[in-house]
Amino acid sequence: FAPTLSGKMDGQNVIFCSGEKSSKQEAFLRYIFEKDNAHILDSTATEHDEIMSIVQGLSHFFDITFVQTLHATGIDLEKIFASRSPAYALKLMLSGKTLYQDSELYGNIQIQNPKNIDTLNTFFKEAKKLFTTIKNKDLNAFNKIFREQTKFLGKYAKKSQDESDEIIDYL
Repeated sequence: FAPTLSGKMDGQNVIFCSGEKSSKQEAFLRYIFEKDNAHILDSTATEHDEIMSIVQGLSHFFDITFVQTLHATGIDLEKIFASRSPAYALKLMLSGKTLYQDSELYGNIQIQNPKNIDTLNTFFKEAKKLFTTIKNKDLNAFNKIFREQTKFLGKYAKKSQDESDEIIDYL
């Protein structure tokens, strides 16, 4: 949950990485979060870092480099905003939300998680494959990559479509 959360924990994920034995303090914190309807997840510290390297590390990295790329193109930001589709507006909003946060916090999320480097190396490797496919104008290879990733998402692809449509309709 983000620092801007308005105090409501209803539906927020809270991950507990217990040591070898849980403490009274942990039991108290669990009680507080459960009372506020938070969704409690248990994890090892290693598993937490692996998952957070995706959930936080990769997604924040993408948001920051997405905006860096917009900036580096030199295209007037007002023209980009004026030309956006509703789905693209949502991407811009989420990237803007990330960059409106505390850079120290987000910098430490990037730098301190020991799993981020492996995740980002994988990202660059996969981005290079897609870049090469596009550069080579290989539509067949692109379609294969696209279908493989849609298949990987499985039921979440359709769910993402439906939920993002609801958000876009709301906007």
